Amino acid sequence: MKMTGRDSKKKLYALLQSIQAAVVVHGPGTEIITCNKAAQELLGLTEEQILGKKAIDPAWNFCNEDGCPMQLSDYPVNRVITSKKVLKNFIVGINRPDKEYVTWGLVHAVPEFSSFGDIVRVIVTFMDITELRRLEAERKEAEKKVHERSVELAKSNMMLKEAQKIAKMGHWEFNLQSNALFWSDEIYRIFGLDPQEFKASYEAFLDAIHPDDRDLVDQAYTESVEKKKPYDIEHRIVLKNGEVKWVREICATEYDKENEPSRSIGTVHDITDKKLAAEEREKLIKELQNALSEIKTLRGILPICSFCKKVRTDDGYWEQVDVYIHKHSEANISHGICKDCMKVQYPEEYEAIYSKSV
Repeated sequence: MKMTGRDSKKKLYALLQSIQAAVVVHGPGTEIITCNKAAQELLGLTEEQILGKKAIDPAWNFCNEDGCPMQLSDYPVNRVITSKKVLKNFIVGINRPDKEYVTWGLVHAVPEFSSFGDIVRVIVTFMDITELRRLEAERKEAEKKVHERSVELAKSNMMLKEAQKIAKMGHWEFNLQSNALFWSDEIYRIFGLDPQEFKASYEAFLDAIHPDDRDLVDQAYTESVEKKKPYDIEHRIVLKNGEVKWVREICATEYDKENEPSRSIGTVHDITDKKLAAEEREKLIKELQNALSEIKTLRGILPICSFCKKVRTDDGYWEQVDVYIHKHSEANISHGICKDCMKVQYPEEYEAIYSKSV
């Protein structure tokens, strides 16, 4: 049975409707000749509303990828008619009045020519990529946030390193499962070690501790893990060049679901300057106490006038002996008169008192 032109159109129409992608067929004047159901759903219009419309029709409200309104000359069908070339992977935004968001389509447009080389129709297919665009936008936003966060972390890490360098304080982390020990840059500086040459481990850490403090530190850490209590101790370390430093170490341990120790974290603070300052302060205090002690006991040479018996002060003034002694000692002065002086100054009283005792 020979197929008529009408039957051929029906078959073509049925085939068109079976295609999942949105298909719109334009005539040479951009008027729409036919479309399938998928195109109606994508554009948000009925077949009656679509057929016959041209590209210039205000019903079309297309936009570019940046969201700006698309120029009429950039509409897919107009691009093909102008260039007479196939259009591939062209993204079009469709502003539908019934939706608050833009519907995005990936467009392919193919021209068909007559035997004279004229365009007789343009077949335009749309693939709905709205969800893909949304996911892509979310991915880019996530990547942006990750990048921003990475920049912030890098900046924070740099600031932390600078702060630790200024404060002479570093941090460490010890994995009790793998026996791996991590040191921050500042701890390497405190211990006078090169990260490229020194492999941090608990045993290596103990080796750097002053021999007299090694057992103390090891015991403090062991008891801290067993008793599940942080520790805070001060101890000495010995650098490769023999220099001795004082450090303050604070540590706490984390435990897994089985209540087994899994990770210890802590800080090391170089307190050498503080210790030296404290020692110098104690030395000065002792020297001052010794000086005061000498003053209280009136040690040394006292300049006394040979005639009036006054004492010369550090300021160059002359004071009575009793006044000077009272100022520079803890003694309380009481005045009296000796036997010899009484005989000279008060002879009658002397005779009255001492003649009876003879």
